[in-house]
Formats: sequence, C-alpha cells, structure tokens
Amino acid sequence: MELDLEVLKQVAYSLADHYLCVYYVNVNSGSYVVVTGEARQEDKDSDLPTGGKNFFEDCIKNAPMFIHPDDLDYMLKTYDKDNMFAKLAKQDSYTVSFRTMVNGKIGHMRHIVILCKDKRHVVCCLENVGDEFEN
Repeated sequence: MELDLEVLKQVAYSLADHYLCVYYVNVNSGSYVVVTGEARQEDKDSDLPTGGKNFFEDCIKNAPMFIHPDDLDYMLKTYDKDNMFAKLAKQDSYTVSFRTMVNGKIGHMRHIVILCKDKRHVVCCLENVGDEFEN
C-alpha cells in the first residue's frame, strides 16, 4: 500500500484520538504542526492551534498556564531543546509524566517524545493518564 495524504491523515487522526494532541516538530527550525481529535472536524473557526513557528519557545511560554507549580521547573527542562536532544541521542524515544493544574484541579499527563526516522523531526504526544491514578 502506498502512503498517500489520506492514509497519513487517518494515521494522524487515529493517534490524536488516543492522545490529547500530537505535535510534529522540525528539530532544526522548531516549526510544528498540531493534530488533535478535534482537527477531524476541520472547523476553520476553531480556537485549537494547528501549529506554530517554535515548539520549544511556545512550550516554555505556555507551561506555567497548565503545569502544576511543583512540576514546572522539571517540565521546563524537559521542553528545553538541548535537553530533549541529549535524551534522544541515547534513545529514540522517552516519556515524562507530570501533573497539571487546571481550574484548581490536579490532572496527570504523560509527554511522549519520539525521534522520527529522518532524524529531522520529532513526534510529541500528550496523553491524559489520570485514570491510572484513580482507585
């Protein structure tokens, strides 16, 4: 089977249904595309971001808005480009778990980073793992 645009869209949307969002990041420029389950609706008026110019800067800028204060320093190091690629030099993927704080409620997330075969891109997935902490 040949990988055409429709196949790639289906793969991306299927992953986005499992994860809260999937980021496809160019490691050199930092530019990125975001795919979420909501993207399937292709609602042009949606407030959901579809990408940006610098994944690393955007993560660091936005982290204080949703990461639990006790995990913020740790996650800022995680989103640092040099730190990310030091880890990826040792292994092609890794995960980081952290807590969120939204509207006064604590949540649990997992950030998954995967180095693409072309070594020029990474895929970052954000997974809600709150169910793993419930009794």
